[in-house]
Amino acid sequence: MTRHRSPGRAAALHNLRAGPYDGHGQAGKIAEDSEAAPGQTFRQPVSKGEGFGGARLNAVQIGLGTCGTIPQNLAGEHHEWDNAIGWLLRVTTGQGRWPNDFRGVMVEPVEEHIEKLRKLSGKLPLIRFVQVAISEVEATGVDVHVLTHKIVQSLLDSVEPEQRSNLEADLLYVRNMSSVGGEHPYLPVVRDRARRNYGIEIPLDALQTDVWSYAKLADELDFCGCELLVIDTEGHDTMVVRSLIKHCKEQDQLGRSAWPDVICFETAGLCDKKEGIATEAATITELEELGYFVFLTNHMNTNMVNRKALEWSWRVKRWVEHVTCDFCKENHSFPLTCRDG
Repeated sequence: MTRHRSPGRAAALHNLRAGPYDGHGQAGKIAEDSEAAPGQTFRQPVSKGEGFGGARLNAVQIGLGTCGTIPQNLAGEHHEWDNAIGWLLRVTTGQGRWPNDFRGVMVEPVEEHIEKLRKLSGKLPLIRFVQVAISEVEATGVDVHVLTHKIVQSLLDSVEPEQRSNLEADLLYVRNMSSVGGEHPYLPVVRDRARRNYGIEIPLDALQTDVWSYAKLADELDFCGCELLVIDTEGHDTMVVRSLIKHCKEQDQLGRSAWPDVICFETAGLCDKKEGIATEAATITELEELGYFVFLTNHMNTNMVNRKALEWSWRVKRWVEHVTCDFCKENHSFPLTCRDG
């Protein structure tokens, strides 16, 4: 996403309340009357630097950038709070006892972005930060095109003082357009605007990152599934979803459910630009065939809910029931739509 996102902002946000704790067992059922089912306990001790012992996580966020992240909502400054992320977190059991007990994995390929967030790890002892990209095919040393903090400072110094505030806001947009394997499809438009408005050229650094599959991420961090999966990977979202699907099907064969309760990913056309027209629509259809339904959409993102989670989990039910469509004003005719994105 381009950090103009609101994965599910709606008019009734202030009325949202969290449901009781629950967790998935090995076969995917949810224990409504306990904090977590056997084999997926949230209470299992996890030391810094270790994995999660096969536990189900509260959340996985893939693609962090500089704002709109779960760690910032849990332990950041007041001005870093993102309403949309706050809304999404309400579907997790961890939102009731965070940040110390919140279990999650945060993934970002750009070192300076993840290192900034890693500074919050003292307040988030059960969150792991992983500097890689996620896709279908694993690789090492892949280029990631980044507008670094150093370049930003140089560009700000190159313009008149009265232009710096507007330029800084424009460059924040570019800072969140880091792209693996090639430059962001919208970068030429942004560069043209910078030439017209400020008379500057926007260069990017080509850094490098490793690429893991979702299966490798789950294996390295030793977790099985999550309540919430948020994906924001600048046109790679559908590849991440396909990697997730492959992993979850493999886990099904082993008698374990790794399917997230809720998946939020960007469907604003970037994946179609990278992979071809209707890629995003095909990915949504595939998830629907696997038991998900489109719960809420906006011009940036699609939010999908696992039907089994909705059936078995009071937590998910209450989360779904407390959102009203901005257009029809109903809350039981899916998909709902919100104006903000």
